Amino acid sequence: MFRELRPVGERVTTESDAVDPIEMLEGIFAAPVLLFDSGTAALSAALMAAEKRASAAAPEVLMPAYCCPDLLSAANYAGLKPVLIDCEYSKPWMSLAKLEQRITHNTVAIIAVNFLGIPERIAAIKKLTQGRDITVIEDSAQYFPVSGAQSDRGDMTVLSFGKGKPVSLLHGGALVLSEGKTGMGQITTLGSAYDSMLGKIKYLAKTRLYNQIINPGIYGLLAYIPFLGVGETRYKPLQRISEMGSVVTSLLSANISLYRMRDEAAQAKLHEMLLPLGKNIIRLADLCQEGSLPRLLRYPVLLDSAETKEYCYRRLRAAGLGVSRMYPAVLPGIQGVHIDADIKNYPAAADFSARLLTLPVHSDVTEQDMHAMVSVLDTALKRNSLTALPASNDG
Repeated sequence: MFRELRPVGERVTTESDAVDPIEMLEGIFAAPVLLFDSGTAALSAALMAAEKRASAAAPEVLMPAYCCPDLLSAANYAGLKPVLIDCEYSKPWMSLAKLEQRITHNTVAIIAVNFLGIPERIAAIKKLTQGRDITVIEDSAQYFPVSGAQSDRGDMTVLSFGKGKPVSLLHGGALVLSEGKTGMGQITTLGSAYDSMLGKIKYLAKTRLYNQIINPGIYGLLAYIPFLGVGETRYKPLQRISEMGSVVTSLLSANISLYRMRDEAAQAKLHEMLLPLGKNIIRLADLCQEGSLPRLLRYPVLLDSAETKEYCYRRLRAAGLGVSRMYPAVLPGIQGVHIDADIKNYPAAADFSARLLTLPVHSDVTEQDMHAMVSVLDTALKRNSLTALPASNDG
């Protein structure tokens, strides 16, 4: 049977426990928490609260030019104009200099993205907003704390429990609030589509099916069926802001507990094994953060060029090793996105996108898989380096 690792994601436990999920989350973050039917809905609610709090004439939200298109969906639903900010070179962070330049009297919110476990510089961004009525929203859809929330947090923090997220229920999100910057009383939410008996049955059936199809032997078949769109990144408009369904809520605390108990050995081992590849590959977590390795959703690396990245991607994909390009382009280049922005205005973000690959570190990744990843990368990098040499003039 053909085996292929999925790029990201863990199985969902359908066994609930007696712990109240709101109490668990509020204990972790030491702040009030609201539950929604998706991380995108939670983000849109946060943006609407920020807009009502600031009361700008033409409200704008600043966000990274390289990000998930769901950020744009949330902004559009909230009625805020998205303003894109280029990256720092070779980093997933927004350029602080460009961010400062784009802050105006219309700026009501800034979305700071935690990229795969690599946190944005929240304290530095908050410093830029001092004296202004701007809400800094931390998008933590790709990160969930293992032992406790980090000290530097946004005025609001968005969590996602969707497919492929750190704590995955295939559905749901949360908004962590802060003192004095809520405004949530004016946000109306609808009931969940999963609260009917039929909805609960459909959700549990979908969850059990998902747990089966992410097995490497089955995923390898599905990944090559074009109309399924496995792993595609595209813009999907937000249709409504709803509450998290009761059937989903009942499983949240058990899945949080499983996530926090999960072994992190795979990412630490892969981190160590990639070191001998040297300057040909940049371990992004090293570049962005000193000290211990953060808990990563995927393991991100930067190659020296777009050509090298594409060659390595093809070789790793052919070997079924769960490689991903992450988002294939800066936001204006994503399928379905319509935004008044020119890709040429975001050269650092475009360069980052062109050189980024992610490797899987989920629980199905074995040490043999990691050795194979490193071997394929090493061979691909050496071959690509040789083919890039100028032709000899010898007879």
